[in-house]
Amino acid sequence: MRVSGLWSVKRLFRFEGIAENPYALVIFYFFLNLGLTIFNKVILKFFNFNFPWLLTAIHSLGSYLGCIVIIKVVGAVTPEVPLNNRKDQIVVLLFSALYTVNIAVSNISLNMVSLAFHQIVRSTNPAVTIALERMFLGKWKDGVGYDIFSSLSMVILGVGLATLGDYEFTASGFIATFFGVILSAIKGIATNTLLAGNGLKFHPIELLWRMSGLSCIQCLFISISTGEVAAFRAFLGNRDATSGSSVYSNLHWLYLALAMNGAMAFFLNYVSFSANKKVGALSIAVAGNVKQVMSLGLSVWIFGYVLSLVKGMGILMTLVGGAWYSMIGVNKKKAAPSLVQPSRH
Repeated sequence: MRVSGLWSVKRLFRFEGIAENPYALVIFYFFLNLGLTIFNKVILKFFNFNFPWLLTAIHSLGSYLGCIVIIKVVGAVTPEVPLNNRKDQIVVLLFSALYTVNIAVSNISLNMVSLAFHQIVRSTNPAVTIALERMFLGKWKDGVGYDIFSSLSMVILGVGLATLGDYEFTASGFIATFFGVILSAIKGIATNTLLAGNGLKFHPIELLWRMSGLSCIQCLFISISTGEVAAFRAFLGNRDATSGSSVYSNLHWLYLALAMNGAMAFFLNYVSFSANKKVGALSIAVAGNVKQVMSLGLSVWIFGYVLSLVKGMGILMTLVGGAWYSMIGVNKKKAAPSLVQPSRH
């Protein structure tokens, strides 16, 4: 049974079977992303774990440990990119820094603007991704097709309606938020380039292994610099003094929740990298927008939020736009083989 179990794990992480299916990967990415978002909110709200940098460090640590298990214990993936030269080492270091800075800017900008404004600006990620791919990768030279433009517009407009609220922002807050969108788009494009481009072509597990340890160290450094670690120590002291029968005030349940959160982050990052490699940065950006409105819908049930008719219509519009965009991709892939005609002599 042990051998059979390890064989199954090896098949999964070597892209055999369902892991080769790009649509399955996007679906897994969507639900894992949605699940981790809700899980993060539970930890931050119900456990009062208000330490976002420590939580991000736990995500990175969970990803690193998960990769160690897959590479060293199971042996499902063998690192094949040696990184013998300084240039490649710098590329990986910069990618891990991009991952960390992207989170930092998002957190900083969220404190400078209202949540509704933050979400509507972040929803422009697909449009920014197209612009950057056109500028730096030479894609979309013939323009964006009407069908893609219409489906993306529906997604962005739907997010706007779903997150409709008090748009409070300053000039600096808007700049910081939009800069975060640019960083997020660059991260998606850079991930695809490192996995499927003409350069290093990492396996998703190898890239995650090489960057997650560095990212964990960077997040811990920021957490110490901002005073989070000292506040966390005080938090643990208060929990020891006031611990009761409630699950959310019990440290053992908190540690278990954080461990599960880190493990879930590993699977999300693996599936995210795998899906990005298969379908590209734009499709991942669209899936992120759909996840955003779905998390809003689930928040009505989990956190007791009130959903208005306009926001409900926005959620529906985003889902329809996301499904439309997916169908465009399916139809193009089906049509692609017919474009290659066999030669006749």
